[in-house]
Amino acid sequence: MYLKRPVESIERLMSALNPGATAYDLPRRRLLDIPVNEVWLVERGMVAVYRNRGQQLVYIAASPLILGVRNLFASPTEMLMAEFLDVKSIAKISPEDLKTVLDEKGLWKDMANLISFYLECMLTSHYRLVQRSDYEIIKGLIYEYTKLSDYVKERTTLAQYIIEKGLISRSNVLRILSILNKNGCITTTKGRLLTVMYLPEKL
Repeated sequence: MYLKRPVESIERLMSALNPGATAYDLPRRRLLDIPVNEVWLVERGMVAVYRNRGQQLVYIAASPLILGVRNLFASPTEMLMAEFLDVKSIAKISPEDLKTVLDEKGLWKDMANLISFYLECMLTSHYRLVQRSDYEIIKGLIYEYTKLSDYVKERTTLAQYIIEKGLISRSNVLRILSILNKNGCITTTKGRLLTVMYLPEKL
């Protein structure tokens, strides 16, 4: 499953929500819990979202981003953490105020698009944990990496992305990527993926 971020919906939501949001300068510590009583708006930079207390990467993307939308309906049972990269400030809005804007502006469809996307991210993250082999996980993450924006790929190597999102040892990731490079399946330079020619069913 290769996920497409609903950028147009996010941009409409950001435009409507920003006037009522409060600016917030981030502390020096850039890995923060996403609180249950706030929704965060990120206009510039890149954010990585983790579960399991920062151990498993769920999603990484460049702005614009809206974090904490699951707080609209219930207090989540699992805390997510956000790591901010090239981000100095964000804007905050309460779930109640956000709902008011959605009602007034008729933006619930855009919010539904965003929530559906985040649910797909979480399901993909859970599914990846029960895959049968490291190679199957790496294969899926290589294709997923190709869908990232250039901004993200310039700041995240292929190996780093796979290690953090797939929970696979660094040595095994590098070993498999080396085999794929030698066999002409992929081309990389300085850790960045240039081309994907083909990925065999089994390695």
